[in-house]
Amino acid sequence: MRIRRIPLVIALGVITAVAAVALVPELGGVADGRRATAVKLGDNFFKPARKVVRRGTVVRFFWAGRNPHNVTKARGPGRRFRSKTTSRRGVNFAKRFRKRGVYLLVCTIHPRTMRMKLGVRR
Repeated sequence: MRIRRIPLVIALGVITAVAAVALVPELGGVADGRRATAVKLGDNFFKPARKVVRRGTVVRFFWAGRNPHNVTKARGPGRRFRSKTTSRRGVNFAKRFRKRGVYLLVCTIHPRTMRMKLGVRR
């Protein structure tokens, strides 16, 4: 009976691993067909500092540091936007980027060290 459980445990492990890899947000390069990606806000940086996504992609900004931060559009197409300022960990802001171009995103509390260029393409 114990031998029959081993293939089941292996199969469940493989399924769990595949599901975990599929759900982990991408932290660099071009966002894939899911049209959602993540950016980490640490003390005091964006990671990655440069990223390219497809038009219509939702970017989720994940606070991982202890200091308060925000995400503010300093330059780029479309209307201005700004997240709330918080030190709460987790996803505190998400934005769908619909207009092509290059966005300069900054934390207004740490504008010299926390800067990110986000390119939005077709």
